[in-house]
Amino acid sequence: MSGDATDGRYASVTPAGCYYATESVVPTPERERLLGLMRGAETPALEALGGADGDSIGALVEAGFVTLRPAPERLPPKSLVELLPSLLPALSELGRVVLSESRQGLFLDYVGVGAEEAEELAALGSRLRKTADRVTGLLAGRLELDSRAFAVVDPAGSSEVGFWPLHIGPNVFTLTVLGIPRFNSPQFRLLVWVLIERYGENRPDPVPSPA
Repeated sequence: MSGDATDGRYASVTPAGCYYATESVVPTPERERLLGLMRGAETPALEALGGADGDSIGALVEAGFVTLRPAPERLPPKSLVELLPSLLPALSELGRVVLSESRQGLFLDYVGVGAEEAEELAALGSRLRKTADRVTGLLAGRLELDSRAFAVVDPAGSSEVGFWPLHIGPNVFTLTVLGIPRFNSPQFRLLVWVLIERYGENRPDPVPSPA
């Protein structure tokens, strides 16, 4: 993309791109490029993206997964634990959310529910993730369903509580959202970016317990 009107711009992954990048563990070229864009603490300049990565940005922009900005964006200089209280309430219409790491069975933070309920929801999310792993052949194969989210729904089919996976490196984080999720938000984007920047390498990083 060098030499055109996009020179000097910065590739910022949108909330939709964050969702696509983490909703499944199945690798795709688009998913790998989106994850790569978020592995640093600053949005990369297009001129720094050589080869296939630079050439693919246009397609990601067309898909709504990336937007081009005139200046770089940087992650706040805060720890994950410091950021979560300002991020989680915005992810639910009811302000009731639990973030957990399903493979370790840990909950990182919660809002709108009690500590006991948060711990039980984290444990339930962990069991559901194991179920999803066992039935991958049915869901992704025979039924051609890419989503690994589970939900308790009302008679109209609306989610009352949903369990949404975030596949990041070797970790599977789960967002348990009571009420309608609000993932098309700056807070969701920032949460995913922080998690990828800190836990996105292919190595098991320790996940902090809630304070």
